[in-house]
Amino acid sequence: MKVRIDYALCNSCGLCREVC
Repeated sequence: MKVRIDYALCNSCGLCREVC
């Protein structure tokens, strides 16, 4: 799962909708 990687890239719940 690439969650911590996406979370670091996307600061504001926008690009990483998987985390949010």
